[in-house]
Amino acid sequence: MLDVLSRFGLRINGLPQTTGQIVRADMTDEARGKKSGWYVAYDGDVFNCVYGNHKTSETHYWSSIERHVMTSAQIAGHQRQMKVAQEQREVVQQAIYAEAAEEADRIIGATEISTYHDYADRKKISGEYLVYQTKIAIPAYDEQDNISIDLPTLRELTASGQLTLINSQNIKLALSRYSIAVDALRALVIHISPTSVIMPRKYPELIQLDVKMRNVQSDIFSHQCQFEKMKEDKAFINDIVDNGSRMKAFTLTLKNQQNMLELVHDELDKELGIIH
Repeated sequence: MLDVLSRFGLRINGLPQTTGQIVRADMTDEARGKKSGWYVAYDGDVFNCVYGNHKTSETHYWSSIERHVMTSAQIAGHQRQMKVAQEQREVVQQAIYAEAAEEADRIIGATEISTYHDYADRKKISGEYLVYQTKIAIPAYDEQDNISIDLPTLRELTASGQLTLINSQNIKLALSRYSIAVDALRALVIHISPTSVIMPRKYPELIQLDVKMRNVQSDIFSHQCQFEKMKEDKAFINDIVDNGSRMKAFTLTLKNQQNMLELVHDELDKELGIIH
């Protein structure tokens, strides 16, 4: 279960809590304290777990045994537990929405319409804009989608040749494909990154890591691996094969991301007339 939750991107301290109550947790791709992740875990003759991400609305299910080998009683118990878990998730989700709405109302209530701000004055931008504490929001377009403000800095950079505005559809397409490739790679990194931590924790009798590895200045480690025992442990071998498959997928996705980046460079070179 810990392996599954960690691969999803949940930051779990110690072992998962199998209390049947919802537990909120940070995701590996967010700042600590955000707690967008969550899970509800149950123990018993069958370990069941439902987990997800409040921010993305993802929800996943896991059981220690496949559904097709469960008894009728186990299936009924699984369905009952998943229903309760989803109900808990909905309660927490609504609370999060309420907190966000309250925070938005507070910010809007504290926002003022102004015609003067130090930043706008330095940039010689006139008109009305919204000010919240030290932040300023300037409307860039009017109701007809026309640019409603003049940005002297942008105009000066363009005129001086230091900045070139590009409207090439080929470049936009290349950038879009590159963005998709980066997102795909980021998703795989989340699943791969905990592996080096999970395997030693899951198989402490097979892998012992030198505590000095936490010291980046040390280049001499004395890791211990029980190779003969590894060859006889089917669960360990299955995990190694599983990790190998993910690493292969990561390598192929990384290659695709690099190819998309090269395509962006090629399109930029064509547009700007650059020859390497």
